[in-house]
Amino acid sequence: MSHFLAGSDVSGLGKAPFKPVFTGRRELQLCGAEIVILPGISAFVGGDITAGLLSCGLLPVKGENRGVLFLDLGTNGEMALCTEERIYCAAAAAGPAFEGKSGENRGSHMVRILAGLLREGKMDATGLLLTDGVPITQKEIRDLQMAKAAVRTGIEVLLKKAGLNACDVRKIYLAGGFGYYVEASDAAQIGLIPEEFKDRVISVGNASLQGAAVYAGLEKERQGFAEELERDLRTKCVSVNLAEEDYFLENYIDQMNF
Repeated sequence: MSHFLAGSDVSGLGKAPFKPVFTGRRELQLCGAEIVILPGISAFVGGDITAGLLSCGLLPVKGENRGVLFLDLGTNGEMALCTEERIYCAAAAAGPAFEGKSGENRGSHMVRILAGLLREGKMDATGLLLTDGVPITQKEIRDLQMAKAAVRTGIEVLLKKAGLNACDVRKIYLAGGFGYYVEASDAAQIGLIPEEFKDRVISVGNASLQGAAVYAGLEKERQGFAEELERDLRTKCVSVNLAEEDYFLENYIDQMNF
């Protein structure tokens, strides 16, 4: 979207190896207004995630944030896992399963329903409905299974890359409309997040909007802040392409079940 806004060529984003024209900060004029596009990390982890990390105090990179995970769930499931010296970042395709519309988040509603069906024994671990009269279809269940498997596998890959276990993750910031409405216990019940995470989740709502305000304030207050941030993004943020990880496909299939 930042490429569309800037009028940049998007052809490199349509096929592997998915090379953007830019990931750094951009300034432009639009309808007489001055626009700043925040720097991103990779083709699919953009300035909105940079803003979210800023909002949650995870940028600049600091050792005290080791074991903190940032999750922004929508059409893509972007995630960032902090160690003492690095932030490992990835994006998992979630499709429409976690999106909301008309002020209502269908994704969180689905998670709540499926978690309840599992607890009540009305759906088995494969997603097969064992009762009639449920207000969802097998296709809707399958769509959510694929989305949650992609996100959960992304989390597992980042843990492996960072050399951490689920028990090492101290705090999970869950961002976006989906993150605001979903219950952590329901997310753990369906396997969207590890069971160990359910008591460590903090919903932060629209962290991207909050982070944009933080960025504007810091840029005004601290000379050289924008350059320092971009240097951190280039040298301390590690972009992980999930599709290139051998571990991804094997784990994705395992994570399909609830």
